[in-house]
Amino acid sequence: MIALQERYPFRPRLPAATALLLLLLSSCGSPSGGETPRAQSEPVDGGRPEGQSFLRIGNRSITEVARAESFIASRCLFYDDGFLTHITLATSLREAPQGAQDELSALLADLQRRRTGTGGDPAPPAIEAGASRRRRVYQLHPANDWIIDLSLEESPGVPTTVRVVCKLRIKGEKDLVADARAPILLKYLRKKTAEGLLAQMDRPRVPLDRHFQALAGFLGTGALSEPELKRARRLLIAKAGKAGKNPAIAATLLDHLDSFDPSDLAALDSDGSIAPRVFYLAWSANRGLKKPLGELLVLSLEYHGDALLFQRALTALFPRKKNKRLYALHPPGRDREGALAFIRSLREMLARAEYQSGKGWTVEP
Repeated sequence: MIALQERYPFRPRLPAATALLLLLLSSCGSPSGGETPRAQSEPVDGGRPEGQSFLRIGNRSITEVARAESFIASRCLFYDDGFLTHITLATSLREAPQGAQDELSALLADLQRRRTGTGGDPAPPAIEAGASRRRRVYQLHPANDWIIDLSLEESPGVPTTVRVVCKLRIKGEKDLVADARAPILLKYLRKKTAEGLLAQMDRPRVPLDRHFQALAGFLGTGALSEPELKRARRLLIAKAGKAGKNPAIAATLLDHLDSFDPSDLAALDSDGSIAPRVFYLAWSANRGLKKPLGELLVLSLEYHGDALLFQRALTALFPRKKNKRLYALHPPGRDREGALAFIRSLREMLARAEYQSGKGWTVEP
C-alpha cells in the first residue's frame, strides 16, 4: 500500500474538483432548485406519519368540522354518592333517530355561538337541596377524530335537559359550556347505555356492586325494554336480599320503590342483615300502609348504627316537595347523630302522618 501511494501520489486538480462538488449539490435539491421533497416515511403534522394527520379546527366552525351524525358515544360515567362506574359504549349517532341528530346539531351550533362570543353564559345547574349525588355523564366524539370531546351530563331533577362541556383540543381554546333540552337524544343514549350495562353483567362476567347501583339508576326512565326491566328487577332484588355488610344496594333501591311489585318482593331473601328488612318495610309503607311505617320507626330505635339507612328510607317516603316545612325545621342529618334527630322528629309526628296516593306521605310539624 505504501509503495502504491509513493508511485501514484494524490494530486487533486482544482477545476475538476469544483465541478464535481457543484454537480453533487445540484442533485440534492429539487429539479426547480427549491426545497427537497419530503420523504414519504418522514413524519408530518407534529410527528405523525403522512396519511394519519388529524383535523385542525383553526378558524372553522364546530359545525363545519364535525356533523352530528359523525359522532360516537364512547362511554358513560355513572356517579352515585362516591361510586363511579364506567359503561363502555360504541354507539353511533348515525343510527339514532333523526330527532336526536337534530338536537345534537342544534347543540353544536349553540356551542359555536358561545365560541365566537355571541351566546350567553349558562346559568349554574339547579340542584335541589338534599338531592342525591347521582348523575350520568355521556362522552361523545367524532368518529374520524378526537379533536372535539363532548360530555353530556343529565341535569338533576330535569330529565330532558343536559349540561354540555365541549373540549376543543387546540392550544389556548377554553372549554365551552351550554345547557340544552335534548329529550330524544337523552332517551337514545339512556337506552344504549342500559343495554351496554346489562351486557357487562352477562356471565361469565362477575358484576360489581357499582354495576347494580348504575342499573338501579335506569329504573323508571323508560330506557329498559320489558324483558330487560324484568331481568333488572330480578338482579337488583336478589342483590338487595344479600346486602351483608354493604347496604348500599338496598339504600339505592329506596329511591325506586315504585318500580317494584309484589312478585318482585317475593324473591327478597334476607341474609340476616337489616338492609333488606328496611327496604321491605319502606316498600310496604310506600303502598299507603301505616303499620310498616310505624314498624320502620320503631326498628330504628334498635339499629342506631344504621341511622343513615333508616333516614334514607324515610326521606323516600316523605318527599321534600310535599313536606317543605318538615325539612326546614328538621333537616336530614349528614352523620349518624343528625340522622337520629331527623328520625326522632318523625317518630313524634307519626300520629299526624297521612298518605296521599301518588304523592307519598305528608306530615304537618
